[in-house]
Amino acid sequence: MSTPDPVPPAAAPDTGAPAPRKRGRKRLLLALPVFAAALGGGGYYAWSHGLVGRAHAKTVVAPGPKLNVDPESDPAHPRYKTSYYKIEGAFTTNLQDSPRFVQVEIGVATIYDPLVLARVQTHEIPIRSAVLAVLAQQSEAGVNSPAGRAALQAQLRTAIDRVLVQKEGFGGISDVYVTGLVIQ
Repeated sequence: MSTPDPVPPAAAPDTGAPAPRKRGRKRLLLALPVFAAALGGGGYYAWSHGLVGRAHAKTVVAPGPKLNVDPESDPAHPRYKTSYYKIEGAFTTNLQDSPRFVQVEIGVATIYDPLVLARVQTHEIPIRSAVLAVLAQQSEAGVNSPAGRAALQAQLRTAIDRVLVQKEGFGGISDVYVTGLVIQ
């Protein structure tokens, strides 16, 4: 006796329509990293532009120097107190197109608060380098004349201010004074 083959209970009768394809899981696996990257990028953009997460944070800007106003002066026409700082040590370098050399001692002045002079002390090494670079460009005739010395002082002021702006974001040197000059 032969027994009929059992029919699986879950088998549905064939209706002739194609069976639906199972793509949902593959699409989800492919779309999930793209969605996560887009969400992360959008979140970073919103955070970095202050749209979220930084509602109470304030940007603190380092204060620059303030003018040093003489308290005894008229508020309508203020006078400024000048502060001085002598840079220690002489600057010695060869003169341009000359076998001679120059040795210079300088001091700086500012009408701003002591912050400027404190920064001059802090950045004395790059300031010394800038001063030596300016001195090396001087000619013997230029350093010997009053007009040449005035031009040298202006160039030194610009060089020192440039170092301060580069290192601190502000300058403030009003004048440079030559306190010693030797040409040999």
